Amino acid sequence: MGKYMTVVLKPEYQTDEFLEQLNQTLVDEFGGNTGIKFNTRKFLQEEADFMNTDPEGIAQAPHFRRPISVETLHNSFFWLRIGEFHCKISCPDGVADARNAVAVCKWIK
Repeated sequence: MGKYMTVVLKPEYQTDEFLEQLNQTLVDEFGGNTGIKFNTRKFLQEEADFMNTDPEGIAQAPHFRRPISVETLHNSFFWLRIGEFHCKISCPDGVADARNAVAVCKWIK
């Protein structure tokens, strides 16, 4: 258990173009770590491709029927939802997550 932070954007802000720009803004202007903070459809497609084609990816979630789709990932794992930010803020090793959480809070303000 622990404390988690979740931010869900309104549907009109869940486009890849907006999310990619937002992720970059969180790094450039608000001090977030590089990488994905709000998942894009493109990112989930890359994850689905990895889980469907790479031997390491195929070994992940073996109980899922292949091919795994973006929708399956989005609906099955809360941390892989498009247009959402999730992090655990009570983890002692979560410095990177904390930086991202602070960046997201600054952006919301």
